[in-house]
Amino acid sequence: MAMNKTQLHSVARICLALSFLDGDVDAAELAAFELAIRDLGVPKSDVSDLIDSALRDVQSHARNLDGLIAAECKKVPKAQHAGLFEAAAHMVLADGELTDAECLRLAALRSFLGLPEAAAYAVVASVAHSEPKLKVEVTRAVLQ
Repeated sequence: MAMNKTQLHSVARICLALSFLDGDVDAAELAAFELAIRDLGVPKSDVSDLIDSALRDVQSHARNLDGLIAAECKKVPKAQHAGLFEAAAHMVLADGELTDAECLRLAALRSFLGLPEAAAYAVVASVAHSEPKLKVEVTRAVLQ
C-alpha cells in the first residue's frame, strides 16, 4: 500500500521528532531518514522540501514532541506501521549508538503504533545487526 503525500509528511514529522527529542537533528540520523523516505517513494527532488517542512513543524511543537508523534502515528495506515518503525529504528541507530533515551523513544513509538513487542524486538535486532560498529550504552534503568 503506497502512502499519499499527507501520510508521508506524517512519517517525516514522526522520524524527525524522534531525532529532535535531544534538542537537535544529528546529521547521520538525517541521512538515514533521507534514505528511508526515498525507499517509501518520495522523489529525490521532493526530499529537501519534505524535510524542511517537517523540521519547521517539529520545532514549533518542541514542547510536546510526544504529543506530535502520537497524533501523527494515527495518520499513518496500519499496514505501514512496521515499515515506519523500521525506518525510525534505522534513523535512531544511524549515529552508531544505542542509549537509554533511544530505547525509550523506540518503545514509545512502538506503543503509539500499536506494534506487538515481538515485532519491535525483531526490527531493532535486525537494524542493530546492520550497524556493525554500534556502541550500546544501555543501563539497567531502562529495564524498569
